[in-house]
Amino acid sequence: MSGLIRIVALASVIASVGCGATTSGSSGSTTAPVYTPPSSNAPSTTANTAPTEVNSDQALPSGFQPSSVVHLSPEVGYFLRPNLALSLQGRFQLISGTTPERSPKGTDCGGDGLCTPSKGATAVFAKATFFFGSGALRPFVAATLGVGQIRHVVSLAHNDCGADPAHPVGCVDTAAAGPFFFGPGGGVMIDLTPHFALTASANALLGVSAFTAHVDLGGGVVVKL
Repeated sequence: MSGLIRIVALASVIASVGCGATTSGSSGSTTAPVYTPPSSNAPSTTANTAPTEVNSDQALPSGFQPSSVVHLSPEVGYFLRPNLALSLQGRFQLISGTTPERSPKGTDCGGDGLCTPSKGATAVFAKATFFFGSGALRPFVAATLGVGQIRHVVSLAHNDCGADPAHPVGCVDTAAAGPFFFGPGGGVMIDLTPHFALTASANALLGVSAFTAHVDLGGGVVVKL
């Protein structure tokens, strides 16, 4: 039984494209600490500053939305047979291009009323990958099951965001999908040496209970131990 360590770095405009349906009507998802003033009998340290979704009542239209320019997907597993590998894969998403939004209440988001959208999202997947052939170039198909969160960058229908209220800008937020994911994938692995290979793949994911139909495209390296 040989080990498999796959490190996949997704970058450029083809890194990730997703589609999130919003038929439930609640898909906005600015995440920021919400300040809850302590009661008169409680010390100030009891104030709640845990991250929460403060824009969850914002309905978004269905459509294709990018998740991020870059995310990293390290993967570790084992070949049970020459053509079958089981693995665990992480998905660490880095998000940019969003805008801060001022809370209508003025007391949310740490007490200053400025809510900052999420800068990332994390998910973990279990994968089964079946390889075809025995040569240097081996196509493969995969089945994926996972938990976590994927976020898509969306433009909202108002233009009152930004850190400076005197100079508002268009509102760009993130829509959260998950926490459960499943779907197929496929690609090709090219062996360069007995212990080193290149890989290119496409992975389709369906997310529930916050629905998304998502596709990741990427490439990387495989080290066989």
